[in-house]
Amino acid sequence: MSYTFKVSEHHAGRRLDKVIRTLWPNLPLGAMMRGIRKGLVRVDGRKTSCSVRLEDGQSVYVPWEEPELIEKPVKTKRTGALSIVYKDHYIMVLNKEAGLIIQPDQSGEESLIERVWSEVEPEDDFRACAVHRLDRNTTGLVVVALHGQSLRELQRAFRDNDVDKTYLVAVRGQTPLEGDITAPLQKDRDHNIVTASPGGLPAHTHYEKITGDDEYSLLKVNLLTGRSHQIRVHLAISGYPVIGDVKYGDSALNRQWYHRIRLDHPLLHAWKISFRRLNPPLSYIERKEFSAPPDKLFLKFLCTKGWQTYLEGV
Repeated sequence: MSYTFKVSEHHAGRRLDKVIRTLWPNLPLGAMMRGIRKGLVRVDGRKTSCSVRLEDGQSVYVPWEEPELIEKPVKTKRTGALSIVYKDHYIMVLNKEAGLIIQPDQSGEESLIERVWSEVEPEDDFRACAVHRLDRNTTGLVVVALHGQSLRELQRAFRDNDVDKTYLVAVRGQTPLEGDITAPLQKDRDHNIVTASPGGLPAHTHYEKITGDDEYSLLKVNLLTGRSHQIRVHLAISGYPVIGDVKYGDSALNRQWYHRIRLDHPLLHAWKISFRRLNPPLSYIERKEFSAPPDKLFLKFLCTKGWQTYLEGV
């Protein structure tokens, strides 16, 4: 049981391990690593490494069967709808709902990218790929690459920090008009908890208050880095927990808002995204701003506070 494929323009320039994960998303990570380490995976007949960059036309041999979902695309039995903000040949921008994971995992839960796969036919040996992540219960914008060239350029833009991401966040407390939070963050992967720690990774969050009262503030938040749970942790340690955040928030306050409006997720929404610099083939969307409205529960909260009009023109 084995398979050999030619590297296409979609995957040229990408790392070997990234290409394998794209073509075989359900392959256990350990199996992939062992196959490469033991020389069972070969590029042009030679042993290789995970980090090698593939070139157009190279031959890659793997000790697994061909990636069925690429060669024989099948409409999945998913029922969830996609909320499409923008779509063209190269990219798709979606407005993700709360409770939806981005990538498929071993739990078998429906994922956003599986919804995309059920709607968008693979092109040659490339299928749609989410370029960045959002936490399961965070709503808002997710950028999906529909072509290998756009995937590489979008990954470069995120890596080089050529992306402006703006979040809409409702928190407990009366915040200053604006502020910067720069506490380093460290993740405990075993428990999926992030804490502020001097030994953590650098993190920078900037916020501006849109409106507020004695109890709550509505914030426009910009991420200058992209650490896990960054906004939630930074605001919590500053004394302004995100409303509805079970992990880092105020449990009594969360219960209050659950009873009032059945709030079951953090009021944290990936609101706007734009790219300061993009090379071909995506230069046509350079500095174009994509935006998506918050979900019904967030809007319900805003209506209870009389703040719904404050989003206009922000």
